[in-house]
Amino acid sequence: MKCRAQQAPVCMCILIILSAVSIKSTQVPYRLHLVITLLLSLLLSLLLGVCSAESNADTLDLSKVQDTPPQLQLAKIYQSDMQLENYLVSEKLDGVRGVWTGTKLVTRKGNAIDAPDWFIAQLPKGVCVEGELWRKRDDFETISALVRTKQQTEHTQALWKQVKLMLFDAPCVDGNFAERYMYLKQLSIGKANVGAIEQKRVSSNDELFDWLDDVVTAGGEGLMLHKMNARYFHGRTDNIVKLKPKHDAEAKVVAYTAGKGKYQGMVGALVVELEDGIRFKIGSGLTDVQRQSPPPSTVLSPLNIRGYQKGRTTVCSV
Repeated sequence: MKCRAQQAPVCMCILIILSAVSIKSTQVPYRLHLVITLLLSLLLSLLLGVCSAESNADTLDLSKVQDTPPQLQLAKIYQSDMQLENYLVSEKLDGVRGVWTGTKLVTRKGNAIDAPDWFIAQLPKGVCVEGELWRKRDDFETISALVRTKQQTEHTQALWKQVKLMLFDAPCVDGNFAERYMYLKQLSIGKANVGAIEQKRVSSNDELFDWLDDVVTAGGEGLMLHKMNARYFHGRTDNIVKLKPKHDAEAKVVAYTAGKGKYQGMVGALVVELEDGIRFKIGSGLTDVQRQSPPPSTVLSPLNIRGYQKGRTTVCSV
């Protein structure tokens, strides 16, 4: 049973009344009885406050995003030893992540998205959900520019008509991912510009990678795997995993290697470190400008990494 700190005054009043009534039937001195009652009331208030804090901790409030970005769930990279029977799989849509706080639509970083009123009217009041603002495959630049537009024109209104918020999770809804997915499906029924990304089960790595090949061949970005029994986690977690032919990662530059031959006097490769501590070199893919003025050490840089596998150190490209 959930408790609330707002109930404390009511509980204290009841306790005091019961204590006062019981004075007549006991031999405890009045002052001592009153002290005991006040101490019990204070203890009750503290306990109710703890319960309220624990209850509030279970629910993510995305309505206060003016000063800080939403605390969202972030994916890790697919590993071949994963138990696929525990996951639901969907296509990874290459759009712009949109978070509906229950009152407004914002980006992953908490910036307001000025969507038309008729678009906003289709989103659930008071319930926070997240999804991908998406129109079609290989269309990221169009969606990105549209999301940054602050003044609606006839052209942008026409584009918004073609955009859907494709829902993939509901941070504030209780339940595991399979249950949250069913909720999203119900939520999107009858909405022209709201949908739920289809989730499927796969039985083997071969089936998974065949699907990946089909998606990429058709111009898609990759796949996402959601652990079915997982609660929403605020931060990076293996409850949600991405599978792409090339992986986006955030790496810290920790050192450089000297260039040779035509790169004499410039940087030959960056030595970078992922958040799990694995270090490797990025040699190819760097421009001459980057080799002459590489990013400073300790800088976190978003990278497209090819050839990286967990547990190995290998020369990669960006």
